[in-house]
Amino acid sequence: MFGFGTGVFFIAYFFFEVPSNLLLERFGARRWIARIMFTWGVLAALMAYIPHIAQATGLSNAYVSMACAFCSASQKQAFSPASSFC
Repeated sequence: MFGFGTGVFFIAYFFFEVPSNLLLERFGARRWIARIMFTWGVLAALMAYIPHIAQATGLSNAYVSMACAFCSASQKQAFSPASSFC
């Protein structure tokens, strides 16, 4: 299960890297980092409710956790280029 979760994390990094860098150049580093921080906060709060979301959707905690990890990875990969862009 850990290998599958790591693969999901990598897939998000792979697919969202280039579009994120293009949007970073369009919107500027300040606005892009602010958007990243807001989205990370929302995802961190969402991870507190993984058992409730799993119960409401009928999925296992592992699948809901992997979905949250995918969303988190899609945001985390954008921070490193944005912080060096400033």
